[in-house]
Amino acid sequence: MEEHIEKFPTVPLFHGLEAQEIARILRDAEDVPTEPGQVIIEQGKSGEGLYVIGAGVFEVVHAADGAESVLARLEELSFFGEMSLFDQSSAAATVICREPGRLKRFSGSVFHGLLDRNDMVALRMTYNIAGMLARRLAKVDDRLVS
Repeated sequence: MEEHIEKFPTVPLFHGLEAQEIARILRDAEDVPTEPGQVIIEQGKSGEGLYVIGAGVFEVVHAADGAESVLARLEELSFFGEMSLFDQSSAAATVICREPGRLKRFSGSVFHGLLDRNDMVALRMTYNIAGMLARRLAKVDDRLVS
């Protein structure tokens, strides 16, 4: 996926990072080729890291009471699995590949190693994730209030 590094600065997760910083952390990430129907994250199981979509289409699906709901459709340069970096509880939804794709997977151990070394890249990524989660929470609050 290295040939697509020039697109990664547009990923909200990497906001504020320099191109060389993004390239450095991409080298530590695992390339994950995917096929339609492949389950990347399974609801109820512990997550394995943060995924950035290099190509393809993925759906976030939640199952409850025997029914499935598609919560989101994610495409190139979106990301998912960020909660597994901070919380080892089970995944709240399943992520399924719908079109052939490529992912970059950042394992929790690699990410925590960066944090332990006070690496500013990991700290900026954490800040970006916190901002995104705050915006999601505000949307949920708005829906509950109205």
